[in-house]
Amino acid sequence: MQMRYDLLIGYAALLGVSLSALIVPIPVPLHMILITTIVIYVGCHQAAQTTKETQSADLKQETMRRSDVYMFPIIGSCVLFSLYVVFKIFPRALMVALFKLYFMMGGIWVVAQRVSAITIGVCTEEQEQSVRAFQLSVPLKNINQTIRPLVSKINQARTAMMKLLEPVMPYLNQVPQYLSQAELMLIEKIDGKEAAQQQEAQNKANITESGSPLPSPTSQGTSTTASTNPDDWLPDLIVLDGVNAIAYGSSIIIATFYLLTNHWFFNNIFGIFFSIQAIELINLGSYVNGAILLCGLFFYDIFWVFGTEVMVTVAKGVDAPIKLLFPRGETPAMLGLGDIVIPGLFIALMLRYDIYLAKPFNHRDEKKDTVGPLNMIINKIGALSFITISTDYFNLVLLGYVIGLITTVGIMFIFQAAQPALLYLVPACLLFTAGIAAALGKDEFNSLVNYADHPATEAVPKTPVATSPAASPAPTPA
Repeated sequence: MQMRYDLLIGYAALLGVSLSALIVPIPVPLHMILITTIVIYVGCHQAAQTTKETQSADLKQETMRRSDVYMFPIIGSCVLFSLYVVFKIFPRALMVALFKLYFMMGGIWVVAQRVSAITIGVCTEEQEQSVRAFQLSVPLKNINQTIRPLVSKINQARTAMMKLLEPVMPYLNQVPQYLSQAELMLIEKIDGKEAAQQQEAQNKANITESGSPLPSPTSQGTSTTASTNPDDWLPDLIVLDGVNAIAYGSSIIIATFYLLTNHWFFNNIFGIFFSIQAIELINLGSYVNGAILLCGLFFYDIFWVFGTEVMVTVAKGVDAPIKLLFPRGETPAMLGLGDIVIPGLFIALMLRYDIYLAKPFNHRDEKKDTVGPLNMIINKIGALSFITISTDYFNLVLLGYVIGLITTVGIMFIFQAAQPALLYLVPACLLFTAGIAAALGKDEFNSLVNYADHPATEAVPKTPVATSPAASPAPTPA
């Protein structure tokens, strides 16, 4: 299926801006605003398509429950502090190498998924079939033979460790059960008994045999020939079609250059694709969930940046694509992916709310102030058939995000100190949604606050409200 033209333009713009920064210096505020705005635009519209179509199990969205939202800042704090302790105890070089290896394992797959989608998006059906007809066989038998001694030593060490822990294993085995029971109790208390029962059934379904070797990678367009040797973690042969050959070949090349050069350009490729993938695949579920998450992370960010050295230490210590880098003299400026993804999830929710309201232009008030110029332009481009509604709230909250980011960068340069971006982004996102809806009247505010993507579990307004806020033109990806 061909990708929408505006999304292809978005990917092209991301590449163009990044390549331009290699040639000529781009001011950090402009570079940061362009990249983050385009990433959020692409991620949100792909998330809306995923919600609408749900064509592939690989792209199925994960919807957050209310209990997940409450626990997110707590879990994030535990992870952040654990990383801080690890960096204080273990040698930095060792931890950097391990983190890079960890993120590269997932990064290669994420980049391959994006490149595959773009490749299919620019091809017609006939061209896609022609590309898929090409097959590339990748023999891995020699690699297996090379790493087999190392894998055997790992298995031996694991066996010895299990024997050493044998006396306490009965107690250790009970820990996951206690954690699962605590999780179910929390879900039942916050989300209700039915949600807890569903989670319990899902936990039972996800139980797998422990100690088994890593699964062989399989996906559409690939086939594998398994090895019978238990020490072989890879299949002896992988057969890729043309699309997957392009996708995985590109991602491996990018990962190789990143590991060899540690250049900001390759770091940002992974960071951009991580952000788009996260925005696309995670669904906040309801406006209230989104508001609670933003408020929780608002205090989380303030505490860990202003109250301690933890956030800054981890951000500078983890030399991995968990942040975007923007060239600036000897020390590049940085923006954590969380400052893109968390507001991006909320902005994607607002785009789905606009789609829910489903106000076609031919049913809208003809007053000029009810239809933003961006929507008028998009509506005249027949190729963008998906965008046939007014995206008032999406435009407003995206504009609020840009204003919040400009404020963050401005204060950072004034005080020459790290700033918790969510301190400025969260009020902007909430003010440009709930604040404006409240100013427009009680009905508009209630419609927004009661919105949920899944009416089976949370309340959804029965009928759309006719009133809508005046649209503000959002920055375009072109």
